[in-house]
Amino acid sequence: TYKSKKPVQFLRVALMEVHGPTTEWFYVETFMSGDYTKYTSNTSYASHDSDVAQAFSHFTWDYSGGRMMVTDIQGVGSALTDPQIHSEDRGSFGRGNLGTYGMDTFFMRHQCN
Repeated sequence: TYKSKKPVQFLRVALMEVHGPTTEWFYVETFMSGDYTKYTSNTSYASHDSDVAQAFSHFTWDYSGGRMMVTDIQGVGSALTDPQIHSEDRGSFGRGNLGTYGMDTFFMRHQCN
């Protein structure tokens, strides 16, 4: 099982360009062995063991003055991958950026511990 030395650590991701008949792009990250868990979604889902993930999402919202939030947290233990960022600027961070709607749905289920 992948063990992180930090309470919350996102894996580094590399972008790989492959040339062939067409050019293709891939995201590549370190393989994580162990039980992969989806702690939170980019809306209101939170697993029963997601206290650290929820606290991190709440922290990112607070730190940004309520303008952004990191959600959709998943991984093995405290080694995390593939997060989604919600931002007041819906044009940033891809299609999963649900803006203030995504932040609001997080707080509908979140309870500080």
